[in-house]
Parts: sequence; structure tokens; C-alpha cells
Amino acid sequence: MCSLSRYTVGAPLAYGLEELLQGRIHIVTFTTAVQLDHLLQFAQTREGAVLKTLREKVVVASIGPTAKAALEQWQIPVHILPDHPKLGPFAKAIAQYPQDKLISTPECDKD
Repeated sequence: MCSLSRYTVGAPLAYGLEELLQGRIHIVTFTTAVQLDHLLQFAQTREGAVLKTLREKVVVASIGPTAKAALEQWQIPVHILPDHPKLGPFAKAIAQYPQDKLISTPECDKD
């Protein structure tokens, strides 16, 4: 029987946050407006670094206008926004985003 007790609550988010701040993530997706609030609450003392990364170092994708408005309140540019705020068009918009527009980082250039 598999037990989840070995996992720390928040561990996946902590890992993702570290990957984001280390420049190993190219695209960050937001499917609800509250996700940004939760990310910033989790980041706590690293909020400034998270905001700088989202503003300057990654491509930001928003599923729709509500999430986009929340991001823009924090001066985070939205690079990907589907024509219709549904998961299918969102995934398609992300897949069709030109790779040459991805923001390159030295860490990712090593791969």
C-alpha cells in the first residue's frame, strides 16, 4: 500500500518555486486569478524575486481575462491569452507560442 505520509505539504509548490527562481521554467500558466495570490503568499520573503521573474524572465500564459487582469494588477505582462477562456484553446495557444520568443536564461542554455 502506498502512503502519502512521506510527502511534505507544499513540497511540489516549493520545488516549482525554486525551479522558477533558478531560471529552469520557460512558461508559467495561470488558470485562475487567485493562483498568483497563493504563489506570492507561499513565496513570502521571496515575493520580490518572484515578481521580478514573472515580469522579466518567463513567458506568462493566462487562461482568460479575469486571470489576466489579476496579473496586470501586479504589472506582470501576459504573453499568451487564448481566444476563448477554456482549457483546450489555452493548451493550443501555449503549444503554438513561438519557441524563439521564449526568454532564454543561461541555466537553460546549458541543456
